[in-house]
Amino acid sequence: MQAISTSPFNLTMLRRANTWYTVKDGNWSDPAIWLSNGKRKYNTPQPSDTVYIDHNVAIDVSATVCNMYVAGKLTCNTSSLIFSIAGDLQAAGDIDLTGSNINLTLYGYNNLINSFTAGNSTVTYNRSGDQNILDLSYKNLSVFGFGKKYMVSNLTLAGNLIINAFSTDNAFMECTTFDLTVNGTTSIQTANSIAGGNFGKSGPGNLIFIGALTINSNIVFSSNITGIELRNGGALSGFGGSLNINCPVTFSTNSQTIAGNSVNFNNTVTISGPITLTSTNSSIYFYGIVNGDNASSTLNNSGFMNLGISTTPMAIGTFNYKNSSTSTLSYVFNGDFTLPYTTYAGLNIMGTGTKTLSGNTTIGLNLTVNNFDSGKAKLDCSTFNLTVNGTTSVNGTGGANDSGLLAVSGTIVFVGACTINSNNLSYASGPTLEFRNGATLNPFGGSATISCDINFTTNNQTFTTQGNMEFAGNIILSGGITLSNTTASTGLVATGVINGSSGSDTFINTGFMNYQNTTAPMVIGKLYCNQAANTWVYGLAGSQDIQSPSDPTPGYRNLTLSGSGVKRLLGNVSVKGMYTLTSPATLNSNGFSLTNP
Repeated sequence: MQAISTSPFNLTMLRRANTWYTVKDGNWSDPAIWLSNGKRKYNTPQPSDTVYIDHNVAIDVSATVCNMYVAGKLTCNTSSLIFSIAGDLQAAGDIDLTGSNINLTLYGYNNLINSFTAGNSTVTYNRSGDQNILDLSYKNLSVFGFGKKYMVSNLTLAGNLIINAFSTDNAFMECTTFDLTVNGTTSIQTANSIAGGNFGKSGPGNLIFIGALTINSNIVFSSNITGIELRNGGALSGFGGSLNINCPVTFSTNSQTIAGNSVNFNNTVTISGPITLTSTNSSIYFYGIVNGDNASSTLNNSGFMNLGISTTPMAIGTFNYKNSSTSTLSYVFNGDFTLPYTTYAGLNIMGTGTKTLSGNTTIGLNLTVNNFDSGKAKLDCSTFNLTVNGTTSVNGTGGANDSGLLAVSGTIVFVGACTINSNNLSYASGPTLEFRNGATLNPFGGSATISCDINFTTNNQTFTTQGNMEFAGNIILSGGITLSNTTASTGLVATGVINGSSGSDTFINTGFMNYQNTTAPMVIGKLYCNQAANTWVYGLAGSQDIQSPSDPTPGYRNLTLSGSGVKRLLGNVSVKGMYTLTSPATLNSNGFSLTNP
C-alpha cells in the first residue's frame, strides 16, 4: 500500500533562497561554521543563496553562490577549484588566495574587493552584459560572456590573460585610456567573425605583452593607442577578416617570432635593441616603415612578407629578406619601383604600377605577378635576364593595361611550369623565352603576338594556349625532348619556324595548330600528328612545304590545307581522319602521294 501524506502544504517544503552567516572560522565545507535563516535541508550555502563572511573561511570545495559579502577573510589553499558568484561580490574584508590556483568567477555588476592577494588564481569576468574589471593585482585574468568588460585603471597581470577562448559568445575587453601589461601569455580568441573583434582600446596608453601573444580575431587596434610592445612574439590571425594594427608596434627585449594570417601593420614597426624578429607565416602586411634602432637589430623573412610601401625595411640594422628557401617577398603597393635585390627565394608583384629589375635576377622559388587582385601589376625585366626556378604565375584581370611580365631584351628562363593569363602577353622580338616545364598562355579573351624566339629545353613538356595566340618568332626544341601541343582553341597560329636541335627532339600535336611558315615543321627531329585527335593546318597565304609525320603509325589525324599558294609534299602523307583542301590553296604532290582512307 502506498502511503499518502495528509499534512497541509507549507512553503518551507519548497527550496527557497536562503541567507547564510558564518559563526566561526573554518572550512567552507564544514556545516558547523554556518548559520542559515532557512530550513536546514542543506548544510552549506547553495547557488541561489546570499552569504555573509564575518570570520576566516577557507574555500576547500568548488561552489556557487548568488551574492556574497565579506567582512572577514576568505582564503583558499586547495588546487583546481571553481568558485562562482552569480550576483554581486562586496568584500570590505580580505580575499587571500595565496597558494591556490582557484578560478574566482564573477557574474555580477556591482563588485568590490578591498584587499586581494592573487596567489596563482584566475579571476574570470563572465557577466552576460557589461562589467568593470576591478583594480586588483591579478595573477591570471579571463574575460567571458557577452558585453564589454571595462578596465577602470592601469592593470599589470603577473600571469596570463585569456579573452573568450572559443566559448560560444563574443566577450569584449575594453582598455579605454589605461595601460595594460601582461607578464604571462595572452590569448584573444573569438568564436565568430565580428567587426572590430573582441578587444579594444578607445584611447591612448600602452599595451605591453611580455609573454607570447595569440590573437584569432579581426581586431582593429586604434591609431589612438600610444603603442603596442611585444617581447616574446606570437601568432596573429584575423579570423575570417583582417587584424588591423593602426598604432606603432615595438618588438623588444628578446629575439622572437611572429606568425600571421591576414595581419596588417598599418603604422611604424620598430625592432628595438640587438634582437632578431623572425616573420614566419603566409600573410603579414607591413604598410608602415619597418626599422631597427640598433645596428644589431635584425628582421628575418622566413615566410611570406608583404611590403605595402616602397621604403625598404631596416635602414638601421639588417633585413634578411630571404632567410629561408621558402621566403617570399611581396611588393603590394601601388606605383613604379625598381627592385632592390637581384636574388629572391620567392617574389610576388601586386598592386598597380611597374616593378622593374635592377639587374640579372634569379628567383629560387616561385614568381607571381598580380595574383588576381584588383590592380594591374607589371614586372619589367627591361634588358636583364630573369630565371625563375619554381613556378611562374602571371594573372591579369582583363581589360587594357593589364598585368604582365615585360621585357625589352635578355633571356627569361622558366625552369618551373609557367602560366600567363593576361591581355599584356605580347613580346617584341628583343627577348628570348625559354620554357623547361611547360607553359599555359592565355591572352584573356583578347589576342597576343609573341615575336621573340621561344626555346623549349631540358625536359619533356606540354604547352597550351587559349584565345588568339600568334607565335611570330621561332619555336625551337633542344635536349632530345618531347614537346606536346594540347591547345584546343582554333586561334593558335605559328608564323615562325617550329624545329628541333637534334634528331631526337619530337613535337607532338594533340590539339590544334595553324602553321604558317614556308619551311616545313621539324626539319630536324620528328613531327607526330597521329597520337590523339588533333588538327594540323597549313594556312599560310603563300607556298609551304608539308612535313611527313614520323609517328609509329605515320600520318596526320586531321589535315587542312588553306590560305593560298602551293602546298608541297616532302614525302608520302596519310590522313587518317578529315582532309580539307581549301581554294585558292593547291597541292603539289612533288612525286609523293597523299592518301585519305
